[in-house]
Amino acid sequence: ASTGAITIMLIAAMDSVGDSIQKGFHRVIGSIIGACIGLPLIALFAQDRMLYLISMSLVLTIFIYLYRAYKSDATIFMLAAIMIMIVFQESHFENSFTYAANRILMIGFGVLVYTAVSVFLWPENIQKIRLKNAKDLSGKQKAIFLDRDKEDNSQNLIEELYQLQDSLVTSTLASNDESGNMSMSADQWNNVVYSYKEISRTLTLLTYHHTDISRDELPSLVDNYDTLESETLALLENMHIVWDDEKEFHVPDAFEVVYNTDKIATLSHLSKAKFLTTIDEIKKLHTQLRELAIKI
Repeated sequence: ASTGAITIMLIAAMDSVGDSIQKGFHRVIGSIIGACIGLPLIALFAQDRMLYLISMSLVLTIFIYLYRAYKSDATIFMLAAIMIMIVFQESHFENSFTYAANRILMIGFGVLVYTAVSVFLWPENIQKIRLKNAKDLSGKQKAIFLDRDKEDNSQNLIEELYQLQDSLVTSTLASNDESGNMSMSADQWNNVVYSYKEISRTLTLLTYHHTDISRDELPSLVDNYDTLESETLALLENMHIVWDDEKEFHVPDAFEVVYNTDKIATLSHLSKAKFLTTIDEIKKLHTQLRELAIKI
């Protein structure tokens, strides 16, 4: 019974509370693999404890390496390593096979108990929360881009933006390597969060940077401004819906601004500086959205 309790504590320490039946199945498979490796090691080196410990250490090193290197659900490797260690009964080889079989049953029982509790008592899935936070943040970024010229509500929008961003950061830190419906590792999610932060920073600058040139006048100063605006808006829209729909969407090529130099030459120095800064920030936003779309 103590083995089952220890298994539950180890699993709870490694994983989030919101769990899945599939992951519980992975734990059982990992326990069986560990037993199938641990028992032959005992049989091979029953008369030489030092060789057994050296062999076990080498095998454990391989499983720990796989656990650290594998980018998806690595629970199988960790449970296999735990089982390899746990089949060795208190440094005695006597009755090790019977003892190991009992421990397999107890570990299996502990896995089933933890899975049942996480599925039926705490069904909330941290991965779903993270996906929802990413979707909400994308939607707010789109809204800010559309309303970037409105000074009356810009402060409220920015505050809401960073609240949603903090929620995404918190849910990402609370999550483990399991990636829910999106096949991304923890490192990939960290890169996604970093990209979201960069996009939020650029949108903040766009919101607080106002020019005396209206948005309707910009196409006369930039020959391909309408394309820049439409591609940026399409990227924001796709980033909002991709978290519900995993279908791939078109990612535009890197954008090159085509300026109308004759028209720009008629602007005052201050207006020209504000205008160029605005266009540069929109182009930067376009680039950041492309990079985020490629990561996903």
